Amino acid sequence: MKLLSAVREIKGIWWLVIAVEAGLAVIVFCELGAYSFDDAYIYLSGARQLSRGELPNPSAGDGQPPTNSFASHLWLLLLTPAFWLGLSPILWAKALGLVLLVASVFQAAAVLRRLRPSLSRGASFALAGVFLVFISSAFGSV
Repeated sequence: MKLLSAVREIKGIWWLVIAVEAGLAVIVFCELGAYSFDDAYIYLSGARQLSRGELPNPSAGDGQPPTNSFASHLWLLLLTPAFWLGLSPILWAKALGLVLLVASVFQAAAVLRRLRPSLSRGASFALAGVFLVFISSAFGSV
């Protein structure tokens, strides 16, 4: 119900800004959807090993001792169910990333509203979207 009331409060130009942001996000996801970064495969390999009950080891099979070179253990754990459920791990990772991006926009909008209570909901969502796009671009994760 909070989501519906939040959507009802968005007015005027902010719908246009949010629509443009959503359109740009669709273009980026369609353009980049055909590509996956090499780090993604390292995590997917670790998730596959974890789903089989093995310790995730990026250097497995090289005769090297096991290492723990994963920067995000939580992401590794979130990728693992794709292998248990027999789903495409790449689609699972991209869908999960999209869900977490949307959740981040909602959270960033809530923070903006706390910092500047005078902002309308539409403005806070629009600014949160712009902010997250710039942050994502800065770290190369788009």
